[in-house]
Amino acid sequence: MRPNFLPAPIKFVLVVLLFAGLACQSVTNRITPTVGPVCCAPPTEEMDCCAPQPTFPPEVLIPGQTRTNPFPRAGEHALPNWRVEILEVVRGAEAWEMMQAANRFNDAPYEGVEYLLVKLRVTSTHDDADEHEIYVTDFQVTGEARLSYFGSGQVPPKPILDYKIRSGETVEGWASYFITQGEGNLLLMFSHIDESDPANIRFIEIDEGARVETDAALADIAPNRLGVDENEPAKVGQTLITEDWEVTVLEFERGVDAQARLSEISEFNPTPEPNLEFVLVKVRVRYIGQTPGHRLDGSSFATLSGGEKIDAPYVTPPKPALNARFFPGGESAGWVAMQARRNQPVTLVFEPWLDFNGENLRYIVLE
Repeated sequence: MRPNFLPAPIKFVLVVLLFAGLACQSVTNRITPTVGPVCCAPPTEEMDCCAPQPTFPPEVLIPGQTRTNPFPRAGEHALPNWRVEILEVVRGAEAWEMMQAANRFNDAPYEGVEYLLVKLRVTSTHDDADEHEIYVTDFQVTGEARLSYFGSGQVPPKPILDYKIRSGETVEGWASYFITQGEGNLLLMFSHIDESDPANIRFIEIDEGARVETDAALADIAPNRLGVDENEPAKVGQTLITEDWEVTVLEFERGVDAQARLSEISEFNPTPEPNLEFVLVKVRVRYIGQTPGHRLDGSSFATLSGGEKIDAPYVTPPKPALNARFFPGGESAGWVAMQARRNQPVTLVFEPWLDFNGENLRYIVLE
C-alpha cells in the first residue's frame, strides 16, 4: 500500500513543482499553423509576391485541463494513462455515518469542515505490461474556496481506492476528504504522483456544472507597509498585505493556557523547552498571488522573543490547524503553535516557503 502521506518536505516539493507547472502550462492546445498565400505589393527580388505565409486558426481548449473547462460529471473520461469515472458522491452527515461504520477510530469532522466521499472506477491504459499504482493521493478535490484538498488520512469505506493494476484492468474504490463545509463548485483534480508532466493534470466535475475562475481583481491588490519593519510590527486584528498574501492574526494565547490546551489535544504533545512557553496563534490567510499550489502551515511562521528567533515546535496544534494549499484567491484560517521566551514580548514572523527575495516577510506583535 502506498502511504497516505509522503514525508512533508518531499511531498511539498512535488506539489510545488506540480502546481508551478500547472500555472505555466498553456490552457489551450495550439494547432500547427496552416499555410496560405499572402501577396506583397510591390513585389521585390527578395520576396515572392505570393509566397506562402503561415496563418493561425483559433486556439482550442483541451477538455478537462482547467477549472473552467472540466470534464462533465457523467461518463468515463480518458486521462493520461488512465480512464476515470465518478460513480458516487456522498458528503456531510451521511458521509460521516459511512466513515464511522468504516472505522470507529476515524476522526469526526471538526469546526468548519465536512467529509466528502467519492467512489471512482479507474482503468489503466498504459502502453506497457507493468503494474501501476492508483491511490487516493492521485486525486485531490478543489472548489469555490480555491483550496486543494488531499485525502483525509482516515479509513474510507471498502473497497478503498488502493491498487496496483496492469493495462486494461479496472478497479473501483472510495476516497475520503475533508472539505470546507457547504462548499460548492467541487471538482476532482487528477495529478498522478508518477506523472512528471503538469500538462497531464485534469479536472472532472463533482458538482454538475462546476466552474471556478480566477478573480481578475487579485492583480489589482497592492501590498501595504504594515509589519514590514520588525521595529514597527503590525498588530493583532490588522490585515497586512504582502506581494502574495493577506495575513491577519485573529487571536492568540500563551503560557499555562496554551500548554493545557495542547495537552488536551494529544498526550504526545511535549512540554516546552526550558525557559520557553508555547504560544497558540489563530491566523487567517488569503493567497493573492498568481501561481497555484502554494502551501502554508506552522512552518511558515517563527517568533522573535528575548532577542532571538525561535522556529515553530513539532507539536499538534488545535483544530482547525492552518495547513492548506492554495489556488489564487484561496482563503483559510487556522491555528499555529509557536514558542517564546517566558514572560518576554513576542513578535510573530511570517516567512512563507520559497520567498527568496523577502517580498512576503512581515512582523506582527502579539500583545
